[in-house]
Amino acid sequence: MASIQAFHADAVDPRMSDFTPIPEGVYKLEVTESDNVPTKAGDGEIIKLTYRVLEGEHEGATIWHNINYINKSPKAQEIGQREFSALCHAVGELSVTETEQLHFKPFTAKVGIETASGHNPTTQKPYPAKNKIVKIFWDGAPNEPPAGASASPPPTAVKPPQATPAAVATRTPPAGRPWGKK
Repeated sequence: MASIQAFHADAVDPRMSDFTPIPEGVYKLEVTESDNVPTKAGDGEIIKLTYRVLEGEHEGATIWHNINYINKSPKAQEIGQREFSALCHAVGELSVTETEQLHFKPFTAKVGIETASGHNPTTQKPYPAKNKIVKIFWDGAPNEPPAGASASPPPTAVKPPQATPAAVATRTPPAGRPWGKK
């Protein structure tokens, strides 16, 4: 028998997450979790990020993204540090010492779908497709999203109504935010 700390199931939403990728498009996101971990080879560092979609039909969807922050390949490291710089610019944190400085600050990004490749060695089933961050936009960035771009899925979808400042001020933050916990 395994002992665990007290757990109250009625305090946690019992619905399982659906990891089906959301459609490609431009979305408003925020970083909700981050961590620095060594690369598999132990000769570099990866920044692991969890994003939450803030608006539109897929509000609340989760996207995971890894950035090669330090890598033995100079090209991989350059690409990773450019990605990280874009994220820092997008959330307005240009001098970062802790990845938590990036949390809960909205930004806009183009999300794509990475097709499945390889097989899970345990189940022998193919890995599923997943979302990936294609581009992060920030004020003054080349190729900014068009004015009025929203977090809605591709143009065929119905655009949700825009929140008024009063509605935003009264919106209850999700439980994942430190100030939203009870």
